[in-house]
Amino acid sequence: MVAPGPARPKIPYNSPEGRRILLEAVKDPDLLPFTPHDFSIEVAAQFLDQQDILVRTACGSGKTGTIALIAVLLAQIKKKPELAKHFDVWFPDNAAIVVICPTDALEVDIEAKMNKMKIPAVALNSIIIHRHQHNQNIDVLWEKVRTARIILMSPEMLESGVVRQRLGLDKDTSQSEFKARCVLLVCDEAHLVYIWGRAFRESFKNIGVMRVRLPMARLLLLTGTLQNGPALDFVLRCFGLEDRKFVDMHRSNVRPEIRVTTTVLNTNLNTAHEFPEFRWILRLFGITIIFCPDRQLAKRITLYLRRCYYHQGSADFERVRKWDATNDKESYDVETLKMVENLDPARERLVIVCTVILMVGMDFRHVRRILNIDCRDFDEELQKEGRLLRDKCNLYDIAESYVYVTKKIMKAAQEMVAAEEKNTSEGKEVDGKQNQALDIQYARRLVATCRTDVQNTVYNNPPLDQPPCSCPVCVTNRTPRHRTTRSPDSPRPCLCSGCQPGMCERDLRLLYLENALKACSEAVSMGLGVGEVVKEVAPGDNNDAEADDAAREEVEAMTSASQEIIERHLIELDKELFEEGTGNLGGLLTPGMFIPRPVIATIIDKFIPILKNGPERLTQELEDYDLDEAWLAAIWRKIGQKIYPDIKRYHEKRETEIQETEIEQKRSRLKKEVLDMSEEDADFLLQHEPILDVKDITTKLTKVELVWELRWHRLWNVDLEKPWKMKAKADFIPVLHGAVEQFHQQGNTVENTRKIFVIRQE
Repeated sequence: MVAPGPARPKIPYNSPEGRRILLEAVKDPDLLPFTPHDFSIEVAAQFLDQQDILVRTACGSGKTGTIALIAVLLAQIKKKPELAKHFDVWFPDNAAIVVICPTDALEVDIEAKMNKMKIPAVALNSIIIHRHQHNQNIDVLWEKVRTARIILMSPEMLESGVVRQRLGLDKDTSQSEFKARCVLLVCDEAHLVYIWGRAFRESFKNIGVMRVRLPMARLLLLTGTLQNGPALDFVLRCFGLEDRKFVDMHRSNVRPEIRVTTTVLNTNLNTAHEFPEFRWILRLFGITIIFCPDRQLAKRITLYLRRCYYHQGSADFERVRKWDATNDKESYDVETLKMVENLDPARERLVIVCTVILMVGMDFRHVRRILNIDCRDFDEELQKEGRLLRDKCNLYDIAESYVYVTKKIMKAAQEMVAAEEKNTSEGKEVDGKQNQALDIQYARRLVATCRTDVQNTVYNNPPLDQPPCSCPVCVTNRTPRHRTTRSPDSPRPCLCSGCQPGMCERDLRLLYLENALKACSEAVSMGLGVGEVVKEVAPGDNNDAEADDAAREEVEAMTSASQEIIERHLIELDKELFEEGTGNLGGLLTPGMFIPRPVIATIIDKFIPILKNGPERLTQELEDYDLDEAWLAAIWRKIGQKIYPDIKRYHEKRETEIQETEIEQKRSRLKKEVLDMSEEDADFLLQHEPILDVKDITTKLTKVELVWELRWHRLWNVDLEKPWKMKAKADFIPVLHGAVEQFHQQGNTVENTRKIFVIRQE
């Protein structure tokens, strides 16, 4: 009998073979309705290797999906032992995960998502417990907890007496079923341990203490905005991780698909009841969330926006909703959620005015813009932006974040940064509050030109998407059009208002585009090819110090009109392509996906090179967007047949208006400089001045009394048969024109013209 060989050593889950097995275990869409990201698989592998993990990644990048993945893997590995026959299966059959959430709304939201994926989950909070007690079925709730794979609760609920008693947290592990099956303690939004734990929710600091009562549980900290330095050190100390014996998975928290615009408010937020600076959102479709620092301001803004709709005669005033802790969660909030779920983002609008209650974790569909009012913290700003694009299907989607700061805050930020540069920063009072109301990191963010640069520095971000994710969704939607810094060698343009003012503020347009378009218009009028004269004229080439404000306003108006012409035609083309179902994927796409906003912005930015070099340049500029060839051909036809002709007509009309203004100015000047010049004679001179080429002559003869009712003129030094007798003013034009040409051919100068053309009275 042959003795059995040595047992094969256990393979770590966090290995190529281990990660492949984990991915194989959840490939069935009935188990997990999405393909997990690479980083989610790595988090699950590290946990199964019994490691504590800190995950720092962008808001909306799939942290909740990672929890669902781990729950499914725990069940599948037990259900199919052959999957892990070479791995260590250290957890029990009925393994459970405890997720600590900062708000009740987040608990309920995650519970609904997990149950929708057929993962047994239950939320525990005071409202739910009270409801079950009122209905006399509290035992039903705790039976759900006993069988659930995921239990969600707040840090206060975790250390409450009812939970410790019901779950047996004070008992020995051998006497507590729950302690034996709890294998993972998740702290969602872990940065709040530092922000809220030190301020008004000390239970956050005690999560690590309660973890000691769960000896089987590994630790998973999830955050999108945990800064290095004091914040990170405080969080690690609260969880007993000062020895750094944990896995730190640090990914960039930059979301390059969000366009951030920073604006200084003129409205006094403390006293105002009208907010015209926010009225522009009323005409936009989709969901707009307005974040306010307190409930009183939220109430005033809600009432103002409702009044605006009401006075317009629109029934949409009912679609301005207030969301805060005082709402009736059983009726009003439920009605708002139904509006969110049933919203048609192409035809309907919804405005939600809220406090920080919606800042963490709430995932509303169709949120394409937020207004962040009086924000004073970088973490808070990024968390609020995390509500954007939670339902995005590709990276062509772009959302907008508008940060409104008061004049006092902006001034304080500028002074703080200036003082820091002089090494004299002592902390500023803002609106009567000490410097904790505005820290130096956020002051730098407000003052800096590029927000993304400051964000990368503050959060010590690694390169974006390095290495790139290999999941099908990321591979399909991968595009290099985004970037994380303003480095000129990077192909990814930052979309913040500092780097792209023309994209973020509709008042600022591409002046170089207008200058070049004007050159094109002149070339066409002269019968020349566009390519012969087009040059990319940069703004500021004309440094005329005498240009007044009216001229600058006129140029800005022209630039705005041209960009709007391009944008309008491309949006119309997008609708045409959708209605016709053009291209290989035409029937599968929705309006806005044929020619996305980033494509329109690129065409506007590169319109002159595209116009100069033809469809090849168009294809080159848009190659990163993977557009269908039929769509590119349609764009080029639209440029040639509609866009350029409309821009040309616009410039011709503007040129006519400018010429009429110049003629009127010249007429006034002639009447002032030349004595007895009637309006009729001034019009005659101005009409023929370009032909005669005698502008210098007429302007220098300011002291000569010109009387155009002359009948005889003598022209010296000109080869004419005899003096010309004029019977009308028109007879004088060809003679003078010919005389000037002959005079120049003889080598004389214009300065001597006055000596030759002597105009005498009859």
